[in-house]
Amino acid sequence: MGTKTLRYAAGVLCLALAATVASLPVDTAAAVGVPLPAKETSWTHAISQLPELTREVEARHVVALADAKTSLRADVRTADDLFDSSKGKATDESRRGLKVESNRAYSLVILSDDEMAPPIERVQLKAAIENVKGEVAAWEAAEAKRIAEEARLAATAAASRQSVHRTSGGVASGGVASGQTPEQYLEGIAGAYGASISWSDAPCGHFAGSIGGCFQGGSTIYVSNAAYGSWTSAKGRGRNVVLHEASHAIIQGKCGTVLLGGARFENVTDAYSVLLGGGGTGYGYNDNDMALASAALGGQCLAG
Repeated sequence: MGTKTLRYAAGVLCLALAATVASLPVDTAAAVGVPLPAKETSWTHAISQLPELTREVEARHVVALADAKTSLRADVRTADDLFDSSKGKATDESRRGLKVESNRAYSLVILSDDEMAPPIERVQLKAAIENVKGEVAAWEAAEAKRIAEEARLAATAAASRQSVHRTSGGVASGGVASGQTPEQYLEGIAGAYGASISWSDAPCGHFAGSIGGCFQGGSTIYVSNAAYGSWTSAKGRGRNVVLHEASHAIIQGKCGTVLLGGARFENVTDAYSVLLGGGGTGYGYNDNDMALASAALGGQCLAG
């Protein structure tokens, strides 16, 4: 039995003895010296009740402690679940504080013999739980807003692609006007986006004997002659290169720089050319590249 329980039992015994003594009548026969038969004194009777009183106090203590620990243990489970689910949503500092309080509470569940300690700890643990819940709710609201914005940008990009496919009688989408040569076909695609093509065997000193291009600013794009060597090359790799270089010109015109996306500006440009209906030129792009390209297509130049 703990020290506090013994104090409770002693207190109860003292109260019982005091009540017993206070209730004793004045024995007038004894006062005049008349002998009386021996009988059990009130103190002896009270002491005989000590084991029963002690058991009662102990039982109440055990029940109160068990109830307090059960409530605290439920909060510990809630805190542990929240700690796991809040990763990446709440700050590390708040999650660390939650874990400290959860560990402290669990220690009381296992070791404490004081029924007053668990309720006090519950207050601290609940405060840590509510703090993390608040940060998670804020993160979820921001995430929902981000998803909604991405959906809006995607819808804008889809609408722009449909508009592009109707541009110049279908030339920008790959259609061929009657009597066109492959060279004229590619120039028509560039012209649909306000660009003109400068042809050479090795544009910007590169791509000799292959299909490639480059952009050096302004409204002129540089493309290799091999791009219009046949209808197959013109409608395939040639068209993709023209759209990629035209995308450089468009992005510069909208954002004031071709370096949208920083070191990944070529990837962003390839993503932009895909939004225009192209097939890309091999740089490849990830979701972030496409998000930047979609935003630029909608008129927003976001930081990479």
